[in-house]
Amino acid sequence: MWGACAGLAGRSPLPLNILWTPTGPGLAELAGLGAARVSLGSLLYRSALAAAVATAAAVASGGPVGPVPGYADVQALSGS
Repeated sequence: MWGACAGLAGRSPLPLNILWTPTGPGLAELAGLGAARVSLGSLLYRSALAAAVATAAAVASGGPVGPVPGYADVQALSGS
């Protein structure tokens, strides 16, 4: 499958965009296959949702909540 990406990248005048998957090649290998851009699709949303569910479950059970960035940290990340 990934060899087909390299073939397509070599024949197309357009940049190749590839959807990254946890079970697929890493970024360096995708670049070597000719990927000009790598998309994460819904990965960030699904990761955030998993963290929200885990946090809610921890609060509901009285368990510890994992590390959480402070407001200043979040503002620094967003450039505010």
